[in-house]
Amino acid sequence: MKGITRDCAQEMIDRKSIWIYAVITVIAVLIVMGLGSVKIDQVGPGGRGATTALSDVGDSVTLGGLETLLSLLVFITVFVTAGLIPGMLVRGRAEFYLSKPLSRASLLLNKILSIWIVYGGVIVLCGLITWGMFYVSFGAAVPKAFWLFVFNLLALLLWLSVIVFAGIFSNSTAMGIVTAFLLWIIQGLLPKRAALEVMTDSKFIIRTVDALYYVLPKTSEMAGIGSALADGKPVESWMPLWTTMLFAVVLIGATAYIFKRKDY
Repeated sequence: MKGITRDCAQEMIDRKSIWIYAVITVIAVLIVMGLGSVKIDQVGPGGRGATTALSDVGDSVTLGGLETLLSLLVFITVFVTAGLIPGMLVRGRAEFYLSKPLSRASLLLNKILSIWIVYGGVIVLCGLITWGMFYVSFGAAVPKAFWLFVFNLLALLLWLSVIVFAGIFSNSTAMGIVTAFLLWIIQGLLPKRAALEVMTDSKFIIRTVDALYYVLPKTSEMAGIGSALADGKPVESWMPLWTTMLFAVVLIGATAYIFKRKDY
């Protein structure tokens, strides 16, 4: 496990992927520094004006900024890591990895966890640096923002399971990216399925869409849980969290089964 994790970290440096995160973090820090001096003019009753500095609402600005940054980093990581496992299994390299004293299932699981640990660690580091700048600029520590990190790491694990499954099933990096993108669109639309009842009277279609909603991951709603916890608000339902994580576990298990049966 340690060797695969070390190789994954070295691979990230060799592919210059680390610079993507560095540039994004620098831009985020500069934006936060600029926001610290922003003031908003508001018009009250009777036309009287009032000026509010963003630092006066530091908690909400910090939470919103961190959530946006972490979501962006997870999104970029999906593209950056999509080719890691398919690239590992191309002819000529597959023999090297499959010759290791590990079962195929162990090799796959260790590789997925290594990618999650290495790239997730970089995401956390970038987020912490930006979080620190929010504190310097706004004086808002917002300890509960910790939950944003937790839920974005869980979302990263889910998307890794998707791109790895599609990549191994099709032996294509592009297919992994396309699959993740399509699933992201679908899972964003399914929570709005109530509007479908207005458009159609077909019970079959409505029940099918309902079934898809409960089966497919719900990262958008899962992010809402993280936001609620970070903001100190009650969570209406934990269902999006456990169903999404269950989907990831099942998908990783299916990927391991396909990987064991494939001929390289």
